Parts: sequence; structure tokens; C-alpha cells
Amino acid sequence: MNRFLTRVVLLVALLGGPHDSGFCQEEIGISVPPFSGELGNNVGTVLWLKVWRTLIIPSQKGAPSAAMWWKREPYREDESFQQVEDDVKNTGIRIVLWGNTIKFGDDVLAQPLLCIIPQRDEKFGGDDPLTWIVRIQTEESSLKLEVTIPQTRYQLPPILLNNNLLSLYSDVHSVKIYAGRKNAPTVHGLGRPVADLGWDFEAKHNEGDFTQVSYKGGLGWIYLPKLQGDITVVDYVAGVIRLFRSDYRRAIDVLKKSAASGNDSPLKVDSLLLQALATAKLKGDPGPLIESAEKLNPYLQTTAKFKILCLISQIEAGTTKDKQGAISALAREIAVKEYLFAPGDQWLSTAREILAVLRR
Repeated sequence: MNRFLTRVVLLVALLGGPHDSGFCQEEIGISVPPFSGELGNNVGTVLWLKVWRTLIIPSQKGAPSAAMWWKREPYREDESFQQVEDDVKNTGIRIVLWGNTIKFGDDVLAQPLLCIIPQRDEKFGGDDPLTWIVRIQTEESSLKLEVTIPQTRYQLPPILLNNNLLSLYSDVHSVKIYAGRKNAPTVHGLGRPVADLGWDFEAKHNEGDFTQVSYKGGLGWIYLPKLQGDITVVDYVAGVIRLFRSDYRRAIDVLKKSAASGNDSPLKVDSLLLQALATAKLKGDPGPLIESAEKLNPYLQTTAKFKILCLISQIEAGTTKDKQGAISALAREIAVKEYLFAPGDQWLSTAREILAVLRR
């Protein structure tokens, strides 16, 4: 583990709730270190705060907690995904958002990189929250087919960040805390700060540009102006965090935002497919979401897998009115999308086995 990597705050749930301050396996770690380059510390701070403010109480009892991590030094521009993943190994960190920056006029252009580190663990809820599985039982054996998160490594389009925004946030831990009771103070009534945010704090409540926090000195409010507004990668990260925590309905809420990004965004298709995965977990119909993803790019193997699995799931669950028609549609889909798979691909072979069983 990198000696500059520090777990700075445990966030079991935004809006409060009891917690154990010790590290546990059922905790999702998120690291947003400083970016390398011009105002990289400020860029990392802004993105860290924006991700932090998306954390909410999961709708399912006993869901894993979430902890934000801070790395004091940025990753070098030449560090690979594998090096970053090795750096956070055995820490409980499942998501790392980092990158580099360059000056762009009066503003800063940030090139974000994102890696997601799934950990298959069927203890919580008896299911892997990032995997959609369909099992078909035969007399001889059980056939299993699954899909999971479309990608785990992303090189994303640049983000243009305003220098006026960045100048407000040089460091997470130096953000000022202001006094306040139950309700947030007004901008004009902030008064003098009572403390710096420091290294150990917990979010309690968001109210516009204010967040109530619990810190060593008690309760207070931090003022985070100009952080409103969506950044696609932040919405996507928030959706993945909620999937990790089996909070499927709220994952869909934020993934809708990242799916609404421009058609050229590499996160658009994946946001639709993750919504489909969450919808399947909720026993809904993921078909329309998969169709939307396929229209954007019909040449992706991952989308083909989602569509084939969806058809199998509908046939097995008996939700289709015309079973034979659905089986014929599945056969066509497998045949039409065969070219997207390597010869002898095990996933496609299993899909064919399942088709043969369904035809009996």
C-alpha cells in the first residue's frame, strides 16, 4: 500500500446513522487523489467533494458502508491502470478516479481516468451486486450465464473546469466549518469559521450549497459554493457506488444522469447497461434499456451479452406471451451476434447450450 494513501473519513451513510469506526470487509472505498499537473490538487479536491456529496443511506438494511480516501501525492502521468490497482490492493478501495491536467486559457482541462475493482463476494444478500446471473437447471447439471459491469478501466473525455471554481478548493482538509444549529446558516450570516474540516469527519445532511458535518469539535456546516451541476463521471461513479451497496433504485437515478450525456461519451452506453443490470436485480424489465444501448452502438460484445441474457431470463421466467417466438428471437440473436465473439468462446457456447435446453 502506498504510504501516502490515507483513509480520511468513514461515511456509513449521508444523513446520519450509527457506525463502527473500524475497517470491515463490507465497506466500499473510493479514492479521488490530486490530479497531476496545473492546479491538480484543486481538481482532485473538487471531484472528491462532488463524489462525497453523492453518498446517501442505502435503501437496503445492512448494506456496506462507504469510505472516501485521500492520497497526498498524485499518480504520475505514466502510471498504468495496473500500477494504480496494485497501489490500492488490500485497502478495501473499489473505485479510483485520478488523472492529469493542463492549463487551457484561464481554465483547466482535466483528463480523468477511472478504474473499478469488483470483488466477488456473495456473503451480502447471497448475491454479487455487480453481476446479473441466470441459471438453467437440467436433469444432468445446472447451466449458468452472467453479465457484469461493462468495463473496469476508463480513459474519459477531458473536463473543462473553471478557474474561479478551482480557486475555492485547494485542499479537502482546509475547507472551513461554520457554526450552525439544525438548519444551515445563510451565506450572509456565516460568521467566522470555527474549524477546518481536517482528516476525520462525517457528512450528515446536504442543504443546497451547505453540508452539515460531524467532526471532532461537534456539529457544524461547510459551505461549498459552485459545486452544483452535473459532471458525467461523478454521476457514473455515484451509480457504481450504489450498485456496490445493492442500492439499485438510487443507482438507476444517478445513472440516468450519466446516460443523458452526449452520444460520444464512453459512459453513455455503459450507464444504460448498468441501469439494465440494476433493473434486472429489481425484477423489472431491462429490455428497453438494452435496446437503447444497442442503438447507440450495435457492435459491442457486452451489449450483445446483455441482450442474450435478457431474452433467456424472460423465457425462463415465463414473462413472454409467445415462448416459441421468444426462443426463435434468442436463436436469431445468437446467430446474428456470433461474429462479435472469438471462436470457441465459452460464454457463447453456454448460451447455445441453454438455447438447446429451452427448445426441448
